[in-house]
Amino acid sequence: MLVAFAFGATMLNAQDFTYGDLEYSINYDDVTVTVTGHVDGYDATGTLNIPTVAYYNGNPYTVTIIDNYAFAYCTGLTGALVLPNTIKEIGDDAFDKCGFTGVITIPASVEDIGYTPFYGCDGIDGFVVDPANEDYDSRDNCNAVIRTYTNELKFGCKNSTIPNTVTSIAEDAFNRCTGLTSITIPSAVTFIGGYAFWFTGLTSITIPSSVGLIGVNPFGGCAALTEIVVESGNPVYDSRNGCNAIIKTEWNEIITGCQNTVIPNDVTRIGDDAFYFCSTLSGELVIPEQITSIGAYAFEGCTGLTGSLVIPNTVNQLGESAFANCTGFDGTLTLSERLPNIQNWTFEGCRGFTGSLVIPSSVRTIGTSAFEDCRGFNGSLTLPEKLASVGNFAFASCSGFKEAIILSETPPELGNYPFGGFGSTTLVVPCGCVSTYENTAWHEQFTNIIEDCTAVAEAEDQSAKVYPNPTQGRVTIEAENIQHVAIFNLIGEKVFESVAHGDVVSQDFSGFEKGLYLIRIETKNDILTKFVTVM
Repeated sequence: MLVAFAFGATMLNAQDFTYGDLEYSINYDDVTVTVTGHVDGYDATGTLNIPTVAYYNGNPYTVTIIDNYAFAYCTGLTGALVLPNTIKEIGDDAFDKCGFTGVITIPASVEDIGYTPFYGCDGIDGFVVDPANEDYDSRDNCNAVIRTYTNELKFGCKNSTIPNTVTSIAEDAFNRCTGLTSITIPSAVTFIGGYAFWFTGLTSITIPSSVGLIGVNPFGGCAALTEIVVESGNPVYDSRNGCNAIIKTEWNEIITGCQNTVIPNDVTRIGDDAFYFCSTLSGELVIPEQITSIGAYAFEGCTGLTGSLVIPNTVNQLGESAFANCTGFDGTLTLSERLPNIQNWTFEGCRGFTGSLVIPSSVRTIGTSAFEDCRGFNGSLTLPEKLASVGNFAFASCSGFKEAIILSETPPELGNYPFGGFGSTTLVVPCGCVSTYENTAWHEQFTNIIEDCTAVAEAEDQSAKVYPNPTQGRVTIEAENIQHVAIFNLIGEKVFESVAHGDVVSQDFSGFEKGLYLIRIETKNDILTKFVTVM
């Protein structure tokens, strides 16, 4: 049994081998192979020579497939790339970021090309498909690769044009073609894929009236883009009032903007990735009060934004990473009172915010790394009364905060190191809650936990009534829909609590020592505080 197992293992390992500078895997037919990579991995340099035949144990194997990611990020591979005429499949991201130059010919043998095989290969001057290829073409000398039967432009380069017979532009088709500075989208195009022109050098773009579907912001990271026009008559999209943006008409949502965008007063939504890495968007950002939602990654990487940021109270949805890595802010941050949560990474890396930060009372959860590395805050952090959880690293490396104040009597759940590298070790909790917090993970984040009943007294709520006051005996407590009553002395000790129902509650203070007491009144919709003096 031991001999048989050893033999089997040898045969299995024999399916992978090296020939020349390249690594191969034998295909199921046992006569062809897949190129899986370079022997030097990411450190490969020089030209890439892919043979038509690779030999192993004296046997020839025809090279038919280039594997997914086979040479991805081999930036040292340069010069011309010649694909052998035996290749049938080119895998996903097969040559990402390689330094190839010149024109690449796609052989007639190629039957399937995966996702973005030449992503980021900005040195390529053109693509030519062998005219005998039945599945792909480069019609009209377009310097791009087109799927023949669907008329979809699959990918191009800095010198590409889009033929008039193309009806769709694939997702990521020109992503990272930084040398592409102008392109005309013909009137036959009905679909533009997401990320299609990301981080290109385009300065202006016109969307034909024929386009009925656009993927996630096709023009993210186009720092030089100053003009965006949607042709009139497009039933789905518009650029109303010369706003230099693409607006989804039905939703009144900006899906793509640029450095010159002016948000129209009838737009209510800013979509996912709308201004993604628009580093030339500069100055103080004013979000109009009619905006109700700001999508994920909407302003990520907009490093030119400065001053303060106010998220108006009309906004009830703020997507993850919406302002991540906006490093230019140098004022205060004010959040909408209608936000139910702060998403993951929303403000991660926004290092310039100053002053204090108040998390609105509407917020129930704070996500992973929501404010991580926001090291400029130099005041206090106030966390709301009904906060339920604080995610992993939510305020990690926020080294400028002087203290944290939490208004919840019940300690919210904590993720991993939410306050790691926080500027202060002091946490201020509600009256009578020191021991409650000290017995939880909060004590691992804040070694000094104190209470401030005086601060609560300053916030005494006028929507409740307590009388007579001062008293030597029974008092009446009035508020709408009372659910619970708790009483604290001035050192924060809870001396009484009871469940209650209705708008009026009576409480006897005749057995209490003389002094000032805080009454905490929990109603159906709020938590109120009043003080009473016992004589």
